[in-house]
Amino acid sequence: MFRFEIGANILIKSYKRPDYDPLEVKILGKAPNKIKAEILSDGWFARGSIHILTGAEWYPIGRIKV
Repeated sequence: MFRFEIGANILIKSYKRPDYDPLEVKILGKAPNKIKAEILSDGWFARGSIHILTGAEWYPIGRIKV
């Protein structure tokens, strides 16, 4: 589901609220169908917080070049 490597900055969206703006996150760790991510933009979570995000609730939109 999350096909990007550890260290990549990506945009993700929620399946529950696809009309909301995407979140920018940095992948800190990976497991099957889950990522550990640092939140880089404001929105669902506080900026700088770290969360486990699952493929059942979130989907990637694409990579962000930094």
